[in-house]
Amino acid sequence: MNRRLLRTEDGFSLTEMMVTVAVMIVVMFALYSIFDMGLRVFSFGNNNLEATENARLGLEKMEREIRSAYPYDKSNPTSPDGHRFTPAGMGVSQITFANDLNGDRVISPDTEQITYDLSGTTLRRKVGPSGPPEAVIEYLGVDDPATAGVDETGLKIEYLKKSGSALVAANTLTDDSEVQVVRLTLTTEVNPASETSAEQTLTTDIALRNQP
Repeated sequence: MNRRLLRTEDGFSLTEMMVTVAVMIVVMFALYSIFDMGLRVFSFGNNNLEATENARLGLEKMEREIRSAYPYDKSNPTSPDGHRFTPAGMGVSQITFANDLNGDRVISPDTEQITYDLSGTTLRRKVGPSGPPEAVIEYLGVDDPATAGVDETGLKIEYLKKSGSALVAANTLTDDSEVQVVRLTLTTEVNPASETSAEQTLTTDIALRNQP
């Protein structure tokens, strides 16, 4: 009886083992692909959210201060000191303006002049002509191979009239009395070298409160 039972207990053949291993490999690769895709989607979602938050925080900080731009000397509106912006600071990726922080209606450039500009791909904020710059957003500007050399800056500033029409090109304005709205556009990107990199562009219009 024992010998008969042993003869009926045959093992798997080599062909059966190879087919089983092949099926297991296919199943494992399918599961890995699903898992990898899930990780990519999750990572892209996180990067997209971070890019949006970076752009939003940068815009809110700039918007709050630019809205309150104040003439350098409001008691003398006919002089260059009566303007809110310095002509050299009204650029497409740089803006220099005054804020009357102490309420004396006269701006002290060392403590009440604010500049936002780009250094490489970093948005910076500086107080005073020679104050140390601080980073606001670490990564701005996206190099798009399809538009190489064209509008690759992560910060774009436009100066508009009350009607919404754009004024003359930045850096050529000598009188900012017509400037009613400053339009800011920020483009941020997270993990630009990664396959899950995310890019966001936000735009806001800032209505200026204080007229020269």
